[in-house]
Amino acid sequence: MHSILTIAITWEFLLCAVIPFFLQAHDSLRHPDYIAKQIIYNNKYDFVDYNSNYFILPQPTTLLRFFEALGRAGHKKVKVVHIGDSHIQADIVTGHIRNTLQTIFGAGGRGFIFPYAAAGTHPGYDYFTYARGKWEYARNVFRDPILPLGLSGVTIRTTDLGAGFKIAFNQFYKKDNNTLLKIYCKKGIYSLDLLIKYDHFSDTLHVSCQDTL
Repeated sequence: MHSILTIAITWEFLLCAVIPFFLQAHDSLRHPDYIAKQIIYNNKYDFVDYNSNYFILPQPTTLLRFFEALGRAGHKKVKVVHIGDSHIQADIVTGHIRNTLQTIFGAGGRGFIFPYAAAGTHPGYDYFTYARGKWEYARNVFRDPILPLGLSGVTIRTTDLGAGFKIAFNQFYKKDNNTLLKIYCKKGIYSLDLLIKYDHFSDTLHVSCQDTL
């Protein structure tokens, strides 16, 4: 019988400008003056120079493929990978951008989350994490990480059969009818299996991690 690692999952905003014209005139990206007139600011602040608050692209077509993908968002999901450090982990600005894009183009899921408490650090603004048991961990801010780093720049590992973690979404979480959960972990004969508990269901989901990739 495989060893078990228990996971409990509980389901419990600053984009300055919204640009709702992605799918309008084909030459809009080539005319900064035209684009500027379409920008609607939700809030304005005295310390922001709004005449300079834009990106300068060396080629007008740099983001064309991205905007074309947004045009197909009604029937094909658009995936965005934002690489950064602490501001990405906290997810305040990036989370607001994600929520605003999904408000305009349709729901696409919460995206990547991680049980940061097991690695001794904080999660994003819209969820909490808790950990029990003994965990080894490595973070990309460490000079000599003891483990290979994962997708979030953090890796956790345990041999404690009583270890587990919990993820609880708070009032800032944008609720959608999400039905898919993907788990990224190292699979192999020495990996612990997972027991996943969801607070709206009495059944516990068993996930085998014994198969090799």
